[in-house]
Amino acid sequence: MTHDAALSLWTALRGRVMSDEGTLPEVFDQLSAHISASVPISGAGLLIASSGRRRAVLGASDDRMHRLEQLQATFDEGPCMDAICSGRFVGEPDLARARTRWPRFRPAALEGGIEAVFSFPVRIGDLTLGALDCYNVEVGALTPAQVGDGGLFADIAADLIMHAQADVGVDAVVEQMAAGDVAPDELERATGITAVQLGVRVVAAGELLRRHARDHGVSLDEVAAAIIAGTLRVRR
Repeated sequence: MTHDAALSLWTALRGRVMSDEGTLPEVFDQLSAHISASVPISGAGLLIASSGRRRAVLGASDDRMHRLEQLQATFDEGPCMDAICSGRFVGEPDLARARTRWPRFRPAALEGGIEAVFSFPVRIGDLTLGALDCYNVEVGALTPAQVGDGGLFADIAADLIMHAQADVGVDAVVEQMAAGDVAPDELERATGITAVQLGVRVVAAGELLRRHARDHGVSLDEVAAAIIAGTLRVRR
């Protein structure tokens, strides 16, 4: 990616954020699409984290990428989590051969057709806000130049987040975005159904839904939808 192209993209997206022309998911979906077009990858997305370890998908180039981000947030493991914790680029060019890495995330990613994953920390100074994730449906590593382009896109993402959360703080942005990952009424219905079925408090039912998602390699929204449809009943 040339310097002029990066500057043009950054200027356009920053203008949308500052003018409230588009919602944050729309802006970061656009950024993710640019990444997929500029770096030879199948998809890209952005996961951010609050100080309380709440995770939220801020942007994704496609449905597969969105689910991949949700799985990492559910399991609290994967390249994104490693990049957030270490503040460094994390890559796995051949998931099938990485048998000891990410025991819960890896099988779910492979089942979804993901063969390689790469993650770039999104940082402002010493603070890591999240990570920019990329995936490929074919095995293969990124070249040094492609890794450099990924880092540049992560820097653009960091700048956009900084301006988006200037008045409210990144934790508030995460809470706002996390609420959009699963429709509040849908999650509330599924939690209520489970509470009645098992005779437990609502808080305990919510934890059972999250545990089921982690244990079975699915996202929370999939669990909620199945409970409402009557095809799933979680256990204590």
